[in-house]
Amino acid sequence: MKAGRAGFLKDAEDAIRLVQDNDDAVAFGLTFARILERVILGDEVSKAIDTVTAVLRKGTGNPNDAFFAHALAKMKEWSPRPPFEVTIELGQGCDFPFHAFTAPQLMYHSNATYEEAIRETIVIGGENANRGTFIGAILAAAAGGVEGVVPAEWRRETTRMAEVEHLANILAAGDTPMPREKQTTNATTSEWLSAPPPAPEPLRNSPGCIAHGNSTSGGKGPPSHPDDYAALRALYLATGGPTVWPRNACWLNPNVSVCYWDQVLCDPDTNRVIELRLSSNVMVGSLPSEIGMMSSLKVLQLTFNPLLGGAIPDSIGNLTSLERLYAWNTSFTELPEQIGNLKNLRALDLTDNMLTSLPASLASLLNVDTAYFDGNGGLKCPVAPEVATWLAKIEYHAQLCPNGHLP
Repeated sequence: MKAGRAGFLKDAEDAIRLVQDNDDAVAFGLTFARILERVILGDEVSKAIDTVTAVLRKGTGNPNDAFFAHALAKMKEWSPRPPFEVTIELGQGCDFPFHAFTAPQLMYHSNATYEEAIRETIVIGGENANRGTFIGAILAAAAGGVEGVVPAEWRRETTRMAEVEHLANILAAGDTPMPREKQTTNATTSEWLSAPPPAPEPLRNSPGCIAHGNSTSGGKGPPSHPDDYAALRALYLATGGPTVWPRNACWLNPNVSVCYWDQVLCDPDTNRVIELRLSSNVMVGSLPSEIGMMSSLKVLQLTFNPLLGGAIPDSIGNLTSLERLYAWNTSFTELPEQIGNLKNLRALDLTDNMLTSLPASLASLLNVDTAYFDGNGGLKCPVAPEVATWLAKIEYHAQLCPNGHLP
């Protein structure tokens, strides 16, 4: 096993770049590799994550180091929060960088066994294969292997389990011949990893528009509510949708219901938009006032869009059904007084933005149990007394102005 030996991280980076040759993928993969290495070498899981956080804080040369260190520290701070809620906030998809954060948070949260942790990540849902692989590898390493850790029934029911274990043992042994379908040479592991990938098979049954939370493809679907259509159209055009969004399938397609637009979820009974999940979607610009037209919206997820900023429009106060507003690592400069209209709001995260003040109307949001405003360097202390009192009563929050200063 190469853990702890010179060249371990270089080999890991080479393997990552063979599949995705960019700094984002390397930051994601090496964060996992570093944590796994520390666990293999004997660290407890939480200590391993702490150690990697410190390494990234010092910097390794990857431009994502500071962000990953900050985010892992935030996951430790968020360790009391239910992992389901954190995953809903950050994103259930496999896109960069979600699982590099949600998986450590789940492991910080509890000392779950392998089986308990895998079952929980399945319940959390979304694209849970990567999250489950991350968590499973770490916890199996912490236990010293899969024997007695992975339930025997799971191993029996896993297709080609013996082959998977055989290949894993070959990889763990180091630079030994690596089998590969239709391979006739005695290539070593490093040669196998550096070989060109086989030509992809032709796509069959290529999907049409598959939106978040929908399994239907290619159909027109239910009729779009005109207010939802107008709001989504304005948002799309105002924040770089046609040019920079990586996830924009079907948006503005006149033949497809908004309920089938990528990252949009509708209520199946009313056909109104209830969730909009746009984390890490390269949004640029500002939210348009039309955002307030989605009167049935319950979840607005905008996290990891640092080029999305300006003032949050007053019309946000029209979203009276809203329960969760997530905007960590965006660049909003102002939260309007109308935020106090959102009486159903339960979670509000505006960590790492550019806010300079907090409206007194926040104190009227009595159902909120999660609220974060740390990382807004322009906020002035002390905050309004009613806001400070309100925040202190919230179950999950970051203390503002300890000793009269921002954290």
